[in-house]
Amino acid sequence: MSLQKMHYKNSYEDDIEPNDEQIIQNEKDGHQTFIYKLLLARTGINPKKNSAIGELAKNIEIAIEQEKKINEDIHQCKGQITCNIGRIIDEIRKDDGN
Repeated sequence: MSLQKMHYKNSYEDDIEPNDEQIIQNEKDGHQTFIYKLLLARTGINPKKNSAIGELAKNIEIAIEQEKKINEDIHQCKGQITCNIGRIIDEIRKDDGN
């Protein structure tokens, strides 16, 4: 899953949930995957060539909030959109006392 996609409010409801099957399949259309095109449509940024994609890091709290709506269980990820980097970041913050 492209984590950049989740840096927008309601990205789960607007972009991820309605396209879950296409995201899981992530088939290529020419040289671009489905998730790449979805990200490009949302951001207008080519994440491979435009350093402005790094600005999304400012929205990390939104990304973590959105990710909590997605399966985080690595033991039950087959056939599901799965991501747990937000949970890992939260655990690091707790360990650091933040």
